[in-house]
Amino acid sequence: MIPKLILSLLLISFASCEKFRFDNYTLYKILPKNLNEVKVLKNLYDSDARFDFWKHPAPNAEYVTVVSAPKDKGELEGLLNRNGISFEIAMQNIQEAMDKETVGQYTRSNIRSLRWDRYYPIEQVYAWLDDLAREYPSLVTIEIAGHSYEGRDIKGVKISHGEGRRIIFLETNTHSREWIAVTSVCYLINELLTSTDPETMAAAREFDWYIFPSANPDGFAWTHTGYRLWRKNRRPVGQNLEEIGVDLNRNWNSNWLVWGSAIDPSLINYAGPGPFSESETRTLATYLRSLKGRIDMYLSMHAAGQMLLIPYGNTSEPLDNYYDALNIGRRAMGALSVRYGTEYTTGNVVEVIDRITGLTADWVKEHLKVPLVYMYELRDKGTYGHLIPPELILPSAEETTDSIIDLIHQAKRFGYMNSGNSINVSFGMKIDLNEIKVLQNLYDSDTRFDFWRDPVPNAEYVTVVSAPKYKGELEGLLNRSGIAFEVAMQNIQNAIDKERVGQYNRNNIWSMRWDRYYDLSAINAWLDDLARQFPSLVTIVSAGTSYEGRDIKGVKISHGEGRRIIFIESGIHSREWITPSTVCYAISQLLTSTDPETMAAARDFDWYIFPVTNPDGYVWTHTEFRLWRKNRRPYGSEFGVDLNRNWNSNWLVRGSSTNPSSINYAGPGPFSEPETKHLADYLRPLADRIDLYLSMHSSGQLLLIPFGNTTEPLANYHDALNIGRRAMGALSVRYGTPYTTGNVAEAIYYATGITVDWVKEHLHVPLVYIYELRDRGTYGHLLPPDQILPTAEETMDSFLDLIHQARRFGYMNSGNNPVPNAEYVSVVSAPQDKGEFETYLDRNGIEFEVAMQNIQDAINREVVGKYTRNNIRSMRWDTYYNLHEINAWLEDLVMEYPSIVTMISAGTSYEGRDITGIRISHGEGRRIIFIESGIHAREWITPATVCYLISELLRSTDPETMAAARDFDWYIFPVTNPDGYVWTHTNNRLWRKNRRPYGTEFGVDLNRNWNTNWLMQGSSTDASTNTYAGPGPFSEPETRDLANYLKTLGDKIDIYLSMHSSGQILLIPFGNTTEPLANYHDAVLEVTNWQAQRRWSTHDVNKRPNKSSRRSLDVDRFQ
Repeated sequence: MIPKLILSLLLISFASCEKFRFDNYTLYKILPKNLNEVKVLKNLYDSDARFDFWKHPAPNAEYVTVVSAPKDKGELEGLLNRNGISFEIAMQNIQEAMDKETVGQYTRSNIRSLRWDRYYPIEQVYAWLDDLAREYPSLVTIEIAGHSYEGRDIKGVKISHGEGRRIIFLETNTHSREWIAVTSVCYLINELLTSTDPETMAAAREFDWYIFPSANPDGFAWTHTGYRLWRKNRRPVGQNLEEIGVDLNRNWNSNWLVWGSAIDPSLINYAGPGPFSESETRTLATYLRSLKGRIDMYLSMHAAGQMLLIPYGNTSEPLDNYYDALNIGRRAMGALSVRYGTEYTTGNVVEVIDRITGLTADWVKEHLKVPLVYMYELRDKGTYGHLIPPELILPSAEETTDSIIDLIHQAKRFGYMNSGNSINVSFGMKIDLNEIKVLQNLYDSDTRFDFWRDPVPNAEYVTVVSAPKYKGELEGLLNRSGIAFEVAMQNIQNAIDKERVGQYNRNNIWSMRWDRYYDLSAINAWLDDLARQFPSLVTIVSAGTSYEGRDIKGVKISHGEGRRIIFIESGIHSREWITPSTVCYAISQLLTSTDPETMAAARDFDWYIFPVTNPDGYVWTHTEFRLWRKNRRPYGSEFGVDLNRNWNSNWLVRGSSTNPSSINYAGPGPFSEPETKHLADYLRPLADRIDLYLSMHSSGQLLLIPFGNTTEPLANYHDALNIGRRAMGALSVRYGTPYTTGNVAEAIYYATGITVDWVKEHLHVPLVYIYELRDRGTYGHLLPPDQILPTAEETMDSFLDLIHQARRFGYMNSGNNPVPNAEYVSVVSAPQDKGEFETYLDRNGIEFEVAMQNIQDAINREVVGKYTRNNIRSMRWDTYYNLHEINAWLEDLVMEYPSIVTMISAGTSYEGRDITGIRISHGEGRRIIFIESGIHAREWITPATVCYLISELLRSTDPETMAAARDFDWYIFPVTNPDGYVWTHTNNRLWRKNRRPYGTEFGVDLNRNWNTNWLMQGSSTDASTNTYAGPGPFSEPETRDLANYLKTLGDKIDIYLSMHSSGQILLIPFGNTTEPLANYHDAVLEVTNWQAQRRWSTHDVNKRPNKSSRRSLDVDRFQ
């Protein structure tokens, strides 16, 4: 958009072919707190073309981003301040970001010269497409989907491995300034042609791919030559043709100009004088019509905001196949997040953004009846907006490709896109609410029919059991109402007969097997035997008694006091036999597994696990009635209350019954049943210690989040959702089992009085989930015995990943700095903050002392020396040296000791400096000692110390030192964070991180950026903090290059030393657990022996052990 007030200036500068500069234009990130503030912003958006909104104001927006020219900033900030609207400056000067955008030069006939760390103009992109067609003539065809106002082709490619395939269609860059979208689809094209990944290759073969990198070539060309932030096409418009351009994503003939678009040609969302007024949209629509009936998936690529959007933009109603599309999209976004942790929101346009019409995606869905239509809004979320830095191009492209491949995978699981879709998907298979109402009426009024999956608007299917004498009546109702159905099991007794109920052998815990079910007495006997077998770890616990007097028995697994709690209950619906079996398997794994992650989880938490919380009902399913769900308390002539509707959280509001004959009878009042009342009483004293609560049910393959009375994202919904989705990705790895994740009301139905809602509402447990285990309608509650172990294994996988993902999101961490075992904590305060800090300490009764009144005094006393070239002895040990001096000394050592010392490099820093070190070797074939230091730039003592070590290894006459120098190859890197180290000498003495910019902040803590339990504990996602771990593991060139260098030496390294300060500590891996993993005890013993020897040598040289009695170093290297 060109602001009106500078239009004349722009026309002059553009006429002279000078590209407009955005010097001191500022990007604001505005954080509206309520609808009134949104209205203020909406009024500005609708009425004032001077301000360029990159994310526009809508009621559900997390933030709004807007660019202002320098001269208008005061007016904008004044408006925001007057209305109390919070804002922050995302970029002070957006021109600086533009200057850093790398625009590449493609080399004709060399398709590999197109790189993924730069952007390319339209001519270069088209040239590359032409070369691809020449390189892959049997696969790639150039396609022209239309032409622009200025006469450019809308050029794309068709990638096809043969005739008759269904189509996946991608168009991008309708909004021309969204450069990241163009590059991302070019990367996808490249992957479809060159990837060796089996899933990508399969996707390329199975479908015809039509991909158009720019649907707005004139606008895209203009962003490169005239105005970087141009969004529209380039046709002159307005009464006197005084304005330029139409928003092509508002110009399609689907509710044109109804919502979210403008009739003012000066505005960036001007919809044009009529639908399809523009040649770009008109010709592309004509091209698409020629493919109608063959397109299975349509993707419209945009940026930014990290969203996956579903039609339509005029309503939030779940039209067409909304729920399928939503579930498919959410799962694919889970796959997208795996690589870099990037979080996307999925929903329809209105739900996620606002009402917007005239969209490409809406027209494609409405008029072409394409089954799956999505709009991507790629990275990021407000920091860079449309100016994504070049180093984020590849990550964005990779994760987007991951998600597109997973969209296909998930679509197939939901019955779409199968076998090339030679049989057309019946579009219009939307949920018929009238049919749902018929089934709901039956569910509410007739207890003869046992619904295993309830009739609700978003149900993929409904399952119901009928007695033989009622089948004709049920089928008649279905046929009369036109409701399609199939018989999943003709005779459920056959399935019941195949269920094996095992016999547990007392005092033999290994006789509990995972290919059969067990009754209550066997399970409880096994728990008792576990307590005898593992007396230091397992305690029998009781959460109360049932109506018939049975214990609600469980176990506590604990490796010591003071741990946080994971609480698991199952079997509350007694017929769901797979749930007690699954949690018993989890108990077994926590006690017997040798898998390090499982062992760590067992040790890090206290586990409270109750396999059967409805013991009376469970016994009844084994002795009398296999499909019993409730407890066994009599109410009149009926029996039982649904214990998962009896909790005091919106009791009896939704999804439960007042009829005692109904399977979802909620009881005469909340906590009317001894089972729920006693379990609630048991939970209350534990409340403050519970980190994770899991309620196990079946079936449906769902992971559900509270609450059941609303679809609103209450409490920490988004965190819980993202953690859960990722864990379900881990669950699917072993057997490919798909799970849907969402809150109870959105994923299943409205249901209140449920356990998890009470736990979340009253106990405030951070993470609460319901599992609905296998399967999806084939077997229901009668899961065959051969599926017990697969179900238990994949569920256990997901438990472990829930912990892992929770830690990444800042939950379930046993502690951060300051730490419980610290002797002291040291902290630096600026003068203006000291009073506040000391008051805080005093208020909390925390003792402190002032270690340094003025740290600048200490900095002033630091001596920074000058090294004299070609005089290695001029390096002194009473002074510090800067990077240049250290590297000069290393170079001189090579010249002084050419047969022993070699200069080596482990890579380069973000600012291009070498990570320089030396190798000291007295011959080939020696084992390696590797030392790195200076990764935290401010720790000057570490480079000085390792330089002294280098000097000693080369010059010492001490026999032991000389022997050590001869016996090993020494690889020593004094400064592995050269940019940060330079910065400490020139600008900020206490700088710790590297110097790579992230938004308005600088630097990543390089000792939190390695790919081992990245971001799990002791690090931050806030780029302003000293422990910022970066956007992903190995995101930084320093860590990535050093890791690659180490891999070349891996199996030759005997000792690895990482030098830091301060604290006078020698540390052993690992940082995520206190368990003695790997060769922990050997490593500790070596340190202990060394300390003892130093003490003996200090006090009495005659007491020092001779060499023959000293334990030799035998290191089992850490992997």
